[in-house]
Amino acid sequence: MEAIMEKMASFEEMFLQLKNKQDEYESGNANSKNNDAASPAVAVITGSPELKEMRKMLNGLETSLKDLTALVKRTDDRLDDLEQYGRRNCLIVHGSRRVPGDRNSFLHYVLNILNKLHLPYPVTPADIDIAHVLPTKKDRVPIIIKFVRRMVRNGVSRTEKKPERNGMSMTESLTSRRLQIVEKAKASFGFRNVWTSNGTIYVTLNNKRQVIHNINDIAKLISPKAST
Repeated sequence: MEAIMEKMASFEEMFLQLKNKQDEYESGNANSKNNDAASPAVAVITGSPELKEMRKMLNGLETSLKDLTALVKRTDDRLDDLEQYGRRNCLIVHGSRRVPGDRNSFLHYVLNILNKLHLPYPVTPADIDIAHVLPTKKDRVPIIIKFVRRMVRNGVSRTEKKPERNGMSMTESLTSRRLQIVEKAKASFGFRNVWTSNGTIYVTLNNKRQVIHNINDIAKLISPKAST
């Protein structure tokens, strides 16, 4: 963030300099209305030092803006990675209709779901850091579960395609940015051809596994020639 602030300060300083130059030029032009040499048209043709300086400053502004945009993008990517890292022990169970309101009953309900997956070991209350219902307008509510140990979380995650799930489904907990990418990818390539693993988004296309980093990657896979 400090680097962003430095770039912003540099951008603001350059803009103020340009504005002052513009004010000086317009002031000089207003005081010499009858002087053809002071008219913008003649100034452009003759390439006055003032206009050359303004062009130089504009080029500097353009370069600074590009650098700032790239820096903001890199920072946004890093923040998204950090947020996703914080979700690494979480899974979301979809498909529950009636969820107990009592805390102890709710925990028992969650453990009952998990232990129906026939893991090599039972899931106990000590394995769950926190679990709660996520807001939704649908009849079936999603439940997010944060596991204490990554081993348990991965063991549960690997049971995703087993039939003992009784109509429920399970997904990773993704950032809002990655969720948007997943939804777009599913709409473009089909629900069964898109999945995630440890926060990374994959798509199967022409029997090949591809990694999706952003929305632009989807467009490139849909129309490679148009994206080159």
